[in-house]
Amino acid sequence: MKRRPLVLIAVVLVCAGLVWLVRDLAEPTVQGDGVGLYAPLASLLLDHDLDFRNEFAHSGGSVRRRWLTTIDGRVVNPYPIGAAILWTPPIVIAWLLDPKRESYGDPTRWVGISPAYSRRYFIALAIGTGIEAMLGLWLVYRLVRRRVRRGHALLAVAAIALGTPLLFYAVAMPSYAHAASFLVCAAFLSVALSPREDRRSLLYLASCGDC
Repeated sequence: MKRRPLVLIAVVLVCAGLVWLVRDLAEPTVQGDGVGLYAPLASLLLDHDLDFRNEFAHSGGSVRRRWLTTIDGRVVNPYPIGAAILWTPPIVIAWLLDPKRESYGDPTRWVGISPAYSRRYFIALAIGTGIEAMLGLWLVYRLVRRRVRRGHALLAVAAIALGTPLLFYAVAMPSYAHAASFLVCAAFLSVALSPREDRRSLLYLASCGDC
């Protein structure tokens, strides 16, 4: 069998495994930091605005007071938009398949709540987060494989997956940005440590303080 069909089969199996995990081993939610991380995408897609008041209504009272509201009562969102950008493909697919989507643009209908914080969209977000984690692990494997044997590279990837909170956040708390950060850092390292960049890769590494 040629290599391309094998890769396709592997991708299908991974996606099926992620769907199974989300459906049977976890009840995905958007909570804590996830409310602020998800709010820009939810508001733009379903409300067609950037008024986060109904999105923030889904967070705990202490979170709203402490992180999402200024002293003078204004609603603010201090969270970056990177995670929301990476979640866009699965959330848009869920929106396109949502039979009620035509009614979501009416701002008077969803006062105090947001339809984006429903199980349909939670599952889509969780699948997106799982794919981010798998892509990050694949990039790390490719990076390590350039320098060591295949078995050692697989061992390194397994250590990352099982020896860090990555899988916990990817499956149990998918609305947090840990998987997205892991994917972006893995992609950055793959480019920065590419053999074609030679010594310039060290400059790329030095420019990334957060990674």
